[in-house]
Amino acid sequence: MKIGRSDFIGVVGPVGSGKTSLLLSLLGELDRSSGTISMNDNHDGIALVTQDAWIFNGTIRENILFGAFYNPEWYRKVIDACALMTDMESWPAGDLTEVDEGGTTLSGGQKARINLARQVYQEKDIYFLDDPFAQLDRPVCLHIYENCIMGLLRDATKVMVSHQVSSFKKLTK
Repeated sequence: MKIGRSDFIGVVGPVGSGKTSLLLSLLGELDRSSGTISMNDNHDGIALVTQDAWIFNGTIRENILFGAFYNPEWYRKVIDACALMTDMESWPAGDLTEVDEGGTTLSGGQKARINLARQVYQEKDIYFLDDPFAQLDRPVCLHIYENCIMGLLRDATKVMVSHQVSSFKKLTK
């Protein structure tokens, strides 16, 4: 497999077929029995958007910034591209709303979008996306695909895996 700079690769397969293992292998997190993984050293980091969104105890903003410097202009672009604007307006304190460990007060879709926004905010060159649309409806998927994946991340290398062909079909229709 050869993945070029700014490529967008989609991998589809049934549950348990090794899609997440492929991403973890590309990250060097799994032992290889053979073969090599080589990557151009001239890149600015790798982001992994996991299936299970990780939310920690803190504000929504803290969950997105994850210790990075707050740039209001970039932050607004990211939350808009990740379809979080309406949510921000509905939360009691906007993005300063506190969430508990695991984000039990958030829906699965909100957690997934916050998880995506956290990685996008970091401005990496390579994004591994593990079924990021699984918990989202079609209009939200389309918004994120157009504004985030093909918008803010247009120059980044992207590898997205899913067990549903429809995840890719809903984006191309």
